[in-house]
Amino acid sequence: MAWWRVSMAVLPRLLKTNDFSSLAEFAKALRRYTHLYLYHIPQRALNHQTPMQA
Repeated sequence: MAWWRVSMAVLPRLLKTNDFSSLAEFAKALRRYTHLYLYHIPQRALNHQTPMQA
């Protein structure tokens, strides 16, 4: 999966739901959410598989 596709899915949700006090805090949350998105959230467009299973 292209990085821009993950970014377009992850960044808006992450920025909308969090208030970060530092860049390090943002980077940690981004890594955590990206892992969650790629490995644990099934996508309808991928026949209900995670991006890493597809």
